[in-house]
Amino acid sequence: MQKSKFITLLRTLERKEYSAFGKYVRQRHGTKSIVPSVFQYISSFYPNFKEDKKLEIAYAHQKIFKEPVGNNRTKLLNALSDLFLLLKEFLLLERVKKKSFENSALWTIILKERGLKSMSSNQAISLQKEVSAFQGHSVFDYMKGMIANYFFYYQFTHQKLSENISSLHECGEDLDLFYAVSRLKIGCEMANRKNLMSLDYNLRTLPAVVELSKSKELSNHPLLQLYLAIYELIANEKNQNFPKIENILVGYIDVIEPEELHAALSYLHNYASAQIRRGNENYWDMTHRLNKFSVEQELFGKSGEMSTSQFNNIIQAACKVEEFLWASSFKAAHQKLLEESVRDSATKLGEAIILFEQKNYRTTLEKLDKVKPTDLYHEIRSRSLKLISHFELENGAVDIVGFCIAFEGYLKRNRKPRREAVEATLRFVQIVKMLARQKAAKNAILEKIDASDSIYFKTWLLNKTAKYKK
Repeated sequence: MQKSKFITLLRTLERKEYSAFGKYVRQRHGTKSIVPSVFQYISSFYPNFKEDKKLEIAYAHQKIFKEPVGNNRTKLLNALSDLFLLLKEFLLLERVKKKSFENSALWTIILKERGLKSMSSNQAISLQKEVSAFQGHSVFDYMKGMIANYFFYYQFTHQKLSENISSLHECGEDLDLFYAVSRLKIGCEMANRKNLMSLDYNLRTLPAVVELSKSKELSNHPLLQLYLAIYELIANEKNQNFPKIENILVGYIDVIEPEELHAALSYLHNYASAQIRRGNENYWDMTHRLNKFSVEQELFGKSGEMSTSQFNNIIQAACKVEEFLWASSFKAAHQKLLEESVRDSATKLGEAIILFEQKNYRTTLEKLDKVKPTDLYHEIRSRSLKLISHFELENGAVDIVGFCIAFEGYLKRNRKPRREAVEATLRFVQIVKMLARQKAAKNAILEKIDASDSIYFKTWLLNKTAKYKK
């Protein structure tokens, strides 16, 4: 039952909502029918619903109905289905009851469907005025403008020739805005995936949208300008756009929705990571500045969670620009955002990264021995740090070539679907293997490094190759 649609949705309710939904269930079904009984049983596990055994179908059926489940699982499953529909209905009603765009739009539709032309026209005018006050905090805000204008001009206006031409012009601007902002955001996502996965496809209509975005009428919308600048940075490597992007983020931090900020920062981080894999180490500074901005604005805390990769990427970027105290402070303050099951391992890896960047290789290895990787990227980072640390110590205790062969095998087993991070690590490991074997000519190794468009630890590899002797 833990993975049922009902319990999955139920977990999202805050305590006040949960209490209100309980009353709603009793109003609809009384207190003695099956549905309230099932809800009452499930409620005892609020808010996490993590009692594995007690939330199994067989166990719950016995407790609720005082009889073994046998072959009759449908009674409980039907009740869960009814509860899900009740919760969906409850949340929709709660949303509509509030003064919201959805409330106004739905009421406009109802009035129109009932043939009340005068009332529906007045409601459409009211909706348009309501939407015109929006600041364009999110892409959805621009879509609201398009919907409001659809109701006002295309559904309810019968004497279009007598309409105010300036109002029609505003309608056109709203349509252009929604199209341009949403299309640019999609363009950023496409360009982002193209870089991450080394995909080859044409972004087609974006040049026309870019020109539209530069028009005088649309040039003062921060979200539009943000996605335009990010698109040009990612798709065309227009690196001079980065200061402009920073200014927009700082200047409109209170205007742009957190969801849009999160998307924008993700695109920027991924772009910087791709550049670093190509050997452009100056992008560590750009990455760290983005991270500091996010921490200062408490953007990580707002989402309430953080992945292990994101957590350790932030620590590594700080260490790369030698802000070790900031890295340690971040680790201590933000480890609580990691999922409990991975927190200890991710934190130890973060500590190992700090030690590694300070060139404390022996202590790094001691710390990494206590790390239990939780995913592919966690494993890749951990093995990479171990490989370099063993290489730097040069004590002969570890067979570097054997380590490389095992690591190479692991990466090849995990290269589908194609991930650029896996490919960049694979190239790095192959170069280390050549260095350790000491059979290839120095020029051959340098040529292989230079031929790699994407490779991790490029600066370190070049330094080791410079000291290399066949």
